Amino acid sequence: MFRKLILGLIILIVLLVVLAIAALLIIDPDDYRDEIAERASNTLGREVRLDGPMSLRVFPWLALEIEQVQVGNPTGFEDVPPLARVGRAVASVRVMPLIRGRLETGAISLSDTELTLVRLPDGQSNLDGLLAEREADPEAGRPDLSEVQIGALSIEDLRLVQLDPVAGTRSSIEVERLDLAPFRAGQATEFSLSARLADDAGDQLLIDRLDGRLTAAADLSSLRVDGLDLGFSRPDGALNGRAQAAVVIELGTPVELSVADVEVEVDAGGHALGLSLAEPLRLSLDETVALSLNAAQLSIDGQTLRADGRLRLGDEVVAELAVRGQALDLRSMMADATSDTDAPPAEGAGPSTPPVLEGLDLSFDLDLDELILSEAMRFEQVETVARLRDGQLLLSPMRAGLFGGQADARVTIDFRTQPPSVSMQPQLVDVAVARVAALSGRDAPLSGLGDLQLQLDFQGLDPRSILATMNGEGRIEIEGGAIEGVNLRTLIEEELTSSNLANISRAFGGRTEFETFGAGITVRDGVIELPNLNLAAAGYGATGSGRIDFAADRVEYRMVLDLGPELLARLPRALRQATGGRVPLMIAGSVAAPTLSVDLERFVQDAGRNLLEEQLRRALEDRQEPRDDEADQPRDSGQDGEREGASDADVPETDRSGAAEDSEAETSEPPPERRERTSQLLLRTLLERSRDDTPEEEAESEDEATPEPPPRP
Repeated sequence: MFRKLILGLIILIVLLVVLAIAALLIIDPDDYRDEIAERASNTLGREVRLDGPMSLRVFPWLALEIEQVQVGNPTGFEDVPPLARVGRAVASVRVMPLIRGRLETGAISLSDTELTLVRLPDGQSNLDGLLAEREADPEAGRPDLSEVQIGALSIEDLRLVQLDPVAGTRSSIEVERLDLAPFRAGQATEFSLSARLADDAGDQLLIDRLDGRLTAAADLSSLRVDGLDLGFSRPDGALNGRAQAAVVIELGTPVELSVADVEVEVDAGGHALGLSLAEPLRLSLDETVALSLNAAQLSIDGQTLRADGRLRLGDEVVAELAVRGQALDLRSMMADATSDTDAPPAEGAGPSTPPVLEGLDLSFDLDLDELILSEAMRFEQVETVARLRDGQLLLSPMRAGLFGGQADARVTIDFRTQPPSVSMQPQLVDVAVARVAALSGRDAPLSGLGDLQLQLDFQGLDPRSILATMNGEGRIEIEGGAIEGVNLRTLIEEELTSSNLANISRAFGGRTEFETFGAGITVRDGVIELPNLNLAAAGYGATGSGRIDFAADRVEYRMVLDLGPELLARLPRALRQATGGRVPLMIAGSVAAPTLSVDLERFVQDAGRNLLEEQLRRALEDRQEPRDDEADQPRDSGQDGEREGASDADVPETDRSGAAEDSEAETSEPPPERRERTSQLLLRTLLERSRDDTPEEEAESEDEATPEPPPRP
């Protein structure tokens, strides 16, 4: 593209010089319009039409002014705009030097000019065949500009357009003004330019200024630009920058560029970006542009990285890079990148690659001592292989220190959706679980060192969006940690009594330390379920399930305490016999201070089952040890019939009336209160029966049966 644009400008200048010389030979340009057009056509190898008026001045310069000049396309390009259109052009030539065989031109000006470049699907370009006659002449050799002197060149409103008929796209460089001081081969010539780059969506980049000094070899084998100073910006103000460099262009086949002393500074949305090259940057301008980066210094908000690799610029931008550095803090960038994630996607819109990522195929190795994405996300010793293509970024494998442990992961970020969608499969080893939970911005419900194996999907890159959309599953194992916000040890040692069991419902602040904790993980819309929960602590264990909703700041656990022999012995005898050391609990409320209570409904079910099993066991033992005289005694059917015929008449009147009152009270209560009341009555009955089954302990009071808690350290 760059080579074609330079060639296009040279063609326009050559065209003007040819027309001026033809006018000098013919004298009356308007009378000899066809002859002038024919000479220009033969020189360019294209049809040249002169549709507008022409005028000629002789003194002090031979000056030709023409309007409405058009240069056509070769065969096969009939359906596209002509190669070149010139609204107005003025070129002047000094007569006496021309008579002596030297070409000295005066000022040359162009205005309202358009150069259109087209490439067909078969690879043909409308530039093919230009100056064909000269190029075909082996004796022509290289041009000799040693005797050529050109006056100042001024161009206004020049449009360089590239069309893609297949894709139906249009891109352009619109030169608002180009000024070139008088030119002589081998001497530095100052120039300045202002332009804008646009596509179908409008202006994309403004070239506020481009200044420098141009030196051309007499045979046009090379061009050198010193003191190149470029200022650029985006129309929306989101980007402003400056670049400085020295450029050498070798006009061979292909065109080679060497760019040295590169310094680039960019302000992108309040972030300072920079690039400097310790070694010259070399480019090859063929159908694709190839370049190598050696020891390039990248800076992001004052943080320096080193980049080495290769790039190819064609229909796609293909890069293979190695990026290394010490620390890279992207917290402010991540905040800016996710500030618009609340905007809903367009209705019916499918995945589409953002324009800034279109045509990118980037592969790079990233090696950093530290990478910071947020206060909670700090990676250490980062090593990853990344691939960005078709709007999707793949990091695999990715190894880094994270949350005090080690992380191995595969991460895919799809930028084609809004907000970006993320899929990741991390394996975390020996990480601080509390630091993982801190990503929610809430208090951590668990602490300790743990291992996690997860497969997660979510949308957005900020914590709030991640929590709201996260889905996945996995497994967690923690050693030497604690459940935060509740102290089960205090419950066991101080609150588990027969009289108090049904009334426990309060926050037990503190923490429940454990030796091991394991659970499955299922995540749905940010809510974490912990099925198959298993906890082992000193003297007791617990099994059950949990639920953590960070967005609502709520936890729920349903667990069964399984007391060891030492703690079991501290329970009142009646409670010990009714439970067998297994106490069902409910923990619910805020993460920092949940409320703990006994699950009465399940307690009654389990206690009743335990008592029934004990009674059956005793009955079986009694049957297995019959008395010797039982076999000789006849069966007392009358007594049995009396027992079988027992009815409510045997129940005392006070019991019947009390039962009726309870029944009436239950029917008038709402179902939850009725279930609670029923559970408490059954609990009381079970505990009383448990005491009745142990007559040797009937004289003991509840307080006497309950040992005093051990002294606290």
